[in-house]
Amino acid sequence: MKKRIFSRITISDVLLILFCMLAVVFSYSHFKQDKSDRKLYVYKDNELIGIYALKPDREIEIDSHNTLELSGTKVRMLYADCPDKRCVKLGYVQNMPIICMPNKLLCEIKTQEERTKFILH
Repeated sequence: MKKRIFSRITISDVLLILFCMLAVVFSYSHFKQDKSDRKLYVYKDNELIGIYALKPDREIEIDSHNTLELSGTKVRMLYADCPDKRCVKLGYVQNMPIICMPNKLLCEIKTQEERTKFILH
């Protein structure tokens, strides 16, 4: 029985198994990196307007249009006066940006090395 199973395995099967194993190893190492130096970067009209530490938990009023809430290592848009409120409905995020297009606001949690700047039009 074992001989039949191994006789049907091709080179592409072996390569696929190796690729999956490497993907698991790289994914694990990526998510286990030390992210203690992560901060919240807030951009308005393509300009950096604030850098905030993730601790302590608090609310941050950006302007009269937007308010953020920090909780642990996550952030959410607590209030936005935009018509569709997609940024508010998004809830808490940790690894993706919050974008409020009508108010031209971008919030992202990154390390200094990971920091990128999105252009909002």
